[in-house]
Amino acid sequence: MIAALAEIDQGQSARFGIAEKLFSRAVSDGEQEAAVALAQAIDADAELEQHINPLFDEALHNQPDAVYRFVRGRLAAKADPRWLFRLRQAALAALHVAITDGDPETILNWLILIAREPVNYDLGEILHHGILAAQTRAHEDPALARGLILLALKRTPAALALLLDDETLLEALPENFREMIQSGDGDLLGLLSEHSSDAFLLAVAQAIRHKNATAITAAVVEQLWHFYGGGAGASLPSQYRPDTAINALAESGASWLSTPAFDRLLALSLRDGRDSLFHRFAGQLASAPDKSTRIAAALHRAHRAAAETAALITALVAAGTLQQDDVSDLYAALLMQQGWDEVSQPIVDQLARLMQQNQTVVLPEEALWHMLDFGVQHSNELATRAAARRLCSVLEKRDDDEALIEGVVQLVQQTSWHPPAKEVVQTWWRNFTRSLPTARLNKLERGLDGKRLTDEPRAVVQTILAFRRMLGKRTLKQFADEVHLTFSTLEALSNAFDADGKRPINFDLAVARTELEAQDENLTPQELQVLASDFKDLAELIGLLGDRRTKPNLIRREEEVDRQLIQGEQSPHSAVDVLKWMAGYLGGLQDDEREV
Repeated sequence: MIAALAEIDQGQSARFGIAEKLFSRAVSDGEQEAAVALAQAIDADAELEQHINPLFDEALHNQPDAVYRFVRGRLAAKADPRWLFRLRQAALAALHVAITDGDPETILNWLILIAREPVNYDLGEILHHGILAAQTRAHEDPALARGLILLALKRTPAALALLLDDETLLEALPENFREMIQSGDGDLLGLLSEHSSDAFLLAVAQAIRHKNATAITAAVVEQLWHFYGGGAGASLPSQYRPDTAINALAESGASWLSTPAFDRLLALSLRDGRDSLFHRFAGQLASAPDKSTRIAAALHRAHRAAAETAALITALVAAGTLQQDDVSDLYAALLMQQGWDEVSQPIVDQLARLMQQNQTVVLPEEALWHMLDFGVQHSNELATRAAARRLCSVLEKRDDDEALIEGVVQLVQQTSWHPPAKEVVQTWWRNFTRSLPTARLNKLERGLDGKRLTDEPRAVVQTILAFRRMLGKRTLKQFADEVHLTFSTLEALSNAFDADGKRPINFDLAVARTELEAQDENLTPQELQVLASDFKDLAELIGLLGDRRTKPNLIRREEEVDRQLIQGEQSPHSAVDVLKWMAGYLGGLQDDEREV
């Protein structure tokens, strides 16, 4: 070969002869060294090129594939317009032979070879015409039909449109492949693993166009989103690109996609910070009854900062996607999913403020207890106060006394650290228990006995029961009249028989009997027995009342004890104490707001 290369520099006739031999060895035998030597000689000698051109033309008719390999080898070293022209000639000739006389596999191999050539070889138009030229052959061969579509999809969109309009070609396709590219029906992820991302995106586009919910699963959405973020499908026609598919789903996905698939879109858009897309997706759920729960789940999966989450929710309200009631449900659902921990405080505070501003907001009882517990653990006054108010309303609807007592005990325990919330609970309990029948109050009083931290709730119940026992069925006016009569009777008894300290009272038994006997004619024997029993019991009761009163000690004198009871500075501990306390209250000597 080295000697032959040297002989090219000899006379024209000898050079042409050697060049012809090199051409034969390069084309017919495929010798690479001969091809390189001939190409270099042709590039350097225009006359030699003119002499060899007829050989190229002849070989294009008889051995186009060999010419293609020869020219392709030359272009691998350096691009040149003359050789690019020869490559296009060889490609056309080889395709013509393959499509006319070759089997489907040969046709497809040539098309794939041309499709994979560098862009600067400018073989796109030849590929386009080659695909269309093979279209008729594909009517009879499923593998060729599928191959043409996959090639056209990747390299020549204009040809793809013509193929997809060819009903005969589509009928020749394998059934599962045909269904996927026509309506997106089938295993789209399987299509991706077997063929290419372009085929997958074509099928996805068709599935979206036909609203094929069974095909667009959550996993398919995940893969589509991956291609969307990675910029795949750039060479595809616009209708098959990932961004077109995502935008289509943002317009109508919620109306036909399965809940898992659509919710995956919500979560992915949030996760990747594509908030404008998230708002478009979420906007489609505006009329969905479960929108709060679904949006909350997406926010939870996105793991965005609590402040960002609060801002996103505020934006949803501003856009009209969420109403106030929806917001409270969303906050509660989100907190139940991600936990009521310290990092969730901005969300907890937002929910607590919403509850304070809108009394119609209703939360599940479980969420209210979590909020109250959050307030205790993190010393959050806002959460504690808001939850305590709502839990009061929840507890008063409990018909089961044990459940009611359990709730009250828990509520009292968890608000004990915060005086305003504690006052809310105390005020509610006082008002609520006053509305209950006596029989239920008795059950509650027994149920509260011995419970931890229930002295105050039990005192409320006991006080109500005591007043009801005191008044009975009487009005306060009737009771007042009877108290006055009782006082007059006891005052008369005291004036008659108690010593005043200045002179002793002596009692003559005989005269006393005579006085009683003089009056007994107005009473029957039975009435006399009742009066006798009442005298005895009254005497014992007066003594007992006196014994149970709050007595002075070394520190406080009796006058000081009485003053404190009358002015409401001390709680009564007996019936006599209550008389003194009521005297002070009814006499206007107490501050109504004073707590003792």
